[in-house]
Amino acid sequence: MNGRYARITARKLGAAIVDGTWARGYVDALEEAEDEAPPPPARARTLSVGWAWQALAFLLARAAFPVDLVHGGKEFGGAEWGYGPPRYLEPDEVALAARAVGETSFAALTDGVAPADLAAADLYPSGKWSSPDALFEVQAFYEPLHLFVRAAAREREAVLLWIELRRGVAEGDGTDTGILLLQGGGNSHR
Repeated sequence: MNGRYARITARKLGAAIVDGTWARGYVDALEEAEDEAPPPPARARTLSVGWAWQALAFLLARAAFPVDLVHGGKEFGGAEWGYGPPRYLEPDEVALAARAVGETSFAALTDGVAPADLAAADLYPSGKWSSPDALFEVQAFYEPLHLFVRAAAREREAVLLWIELRRGVAEGDGTDTGILLLQGGGNSHR
């Protein structure tokens, strides 16, 4: 499973809420365009946090983040895009999330946390947490998410988010990938 995000204008958000099939096609086109020439996270329209989605959810909840950047927002579309229905964050929620990530370094997010804590919480993918470098790997996904969300907020965009099944295989972990799409944010990080 992979956590996936997509930045979308407020106008396109209205269309996505009305027609989830259109929204999925729109996001697929964004991803395809970025697969050919991946832009940096601050300019991307789609982003993947790969297998690290549940670890990020755990760390952000532990830090009492004001917006749930993994499972939050409102459902839309009427159909699942993978593991559950897609969700969206409105521009004001994206702005709040951007302020929070701007104020929260990864070091602060993980202060007092060890890979063993993630293993004890039974987070996906369970085999990752035996590595002493596991948190460094999660950080490699948090930093692009930080840039993506801040860029979406600057543009007053919404973010779509979802957990996708079988989009591909995340590098090195052998697990199915998932998608998380957030309105307002942008780049694919796969």
